[in-house]
Amino acid sequence: FVTISLICASRQQAETAFSLAWEGIRERIGIFDRHNPGSALGLLNSQGKLDAAPAALLTVLEQAEQVGQLTKDAFNPAIAPVVDLYHPYRDGARLPDKQAVAEALALAAPGGLRRSGQNLHLTRAGMSLTLDGIAQGHIADKAPALPSQFGVAHHLTTAGGDSRVHGLPDKGRRWAMVRE
Repeated sequence: FVTISLICASRQQAETAFSLAWEGIRERIGIFDRHNPGSALGLLNSQGKLDAAPAALLTVLEQAEQVGQLTKDAFNPAIAPVVDLYHPYRDGARLPDKQAVAEALALAAPGGLRRSGQNLHLTRAGMSLTLDGIAQGHIADKAPALPSQFGVAHHLTTAGGDSRVHGLPDKGRRWAMVRE
C-alpha cells in the first residue's frame, strides 16, 4: 500500500501532483508485475528475452544480483517457477511431488539470466523471474521524489510501512490525506 500526503498552496495543485505521482508509481508497477503479460517482466518471462529493457528493470536486476551475491544466492529472482509451484491460491492443489520440485529448482539455478547492454535473455526454457522481493522497495524508494517533481515541497509518502518526508507542514497545519 502506498499513501501520499501533500501540503500545497491549492487543492488543484495537490490533486494534479497526486495524480501525476500516482501515474509514475503505476508506470513502475507496470514494469515489474510478473502477472501482467504486457509488463516488461511479464514479456521477459513469457518470451525468454526482452530487448531494450527499461532502465528501472535493469537497475532492480542489478540490485537483485548484488543481494544474491551477499546472501550466497539465498535471494534469487529466478525462484519464480518454485513460487508458482507452491502458489497457495490454487483450488484443491496438493503439495507438488519431488520430481516437480526438482525440475522447478533446476530452472531457478543461478546464472540463467544473460544481459547484453539493455537486452535480457533467460537461458533455460521454462525459466522465469520474480522481483516481488525487491521491486516493491524500489518503488517505495522512488515514490517520494514524485511529488517534488511537480512543485510540491512538503509531502509525506508511506509505502509498505516505510515513510519518507520532504519538508514540513506549516506550524499549526496537519498533513491532509488524499486517497485514490
